[in-house]
Amino acid sequence: MNTDFSKIFQIIIDSIQSINLSSVFAWAGALVALSSARSAKKQYQLMKLQDERRNPNLNIKIEQALNVYNSDTNALDYIFDIMVKNNTDIDNSVTRIQLLIRYEFNGSNLFHVADYSGTFKVNDKKVTSNLPISIGANQSEKISCHFAFPEDWILDRSVIDYTIRVYDTHDNTYLDTNIFVIGEMRHEDIQ
Repeated sequence: MNTDFSKIFQIIIDSIQSINLSSVFAWAGALVALSSARSAKKQYQLMKLQDERRNPNLNIKIEQALNVYNSDTNALDYIFDIMVKNNTDIDNSVTRIQLLIRYEFNGSNLFHVADYSGTFKVNDKKVTSNLPISIGANQSEKISCHFAFPEDWILDRSVIDYTIRVYDTHDNTYLDTNIFVIGEMRHEDIQ
């Protein structure tokens, strides 16, 4: 009987030891799983940031805006210097630029939209910025834009504000509404 009791006791001790050993392995497995989960989360966050840098995104800023009267053509010209920055890891291009002028006419607020014309003259000096304009990854380009309006268009119109719209090759639209146009100048006054 004593032998049976010692066998049972030995089985109980062996079970307790194997339970302790099993719990040690379980805890070790849990720690490895936790470490793997943290590592996977960090890798996911890095992958997400890298993916965001591949999404097309341009930043535009108007560096200078002039309102110029052209006595040769009797036109009112708007000339803008636009800095376009590509802060992504992919190349992009500016495909279209528009000037939106919001004005008051006969008591109503109206808009006029003008598309960018790629070539213009200032004091017999030809300035050209043909579209599309390629902007490499993490690069910037300064674009000089010209928009012409007949002189009679501006009569009896009070300009409220200006907006520049820039379009890229991915059909995204970027706006700059923080524009201050320097007062009317003449072509011959531009250096």
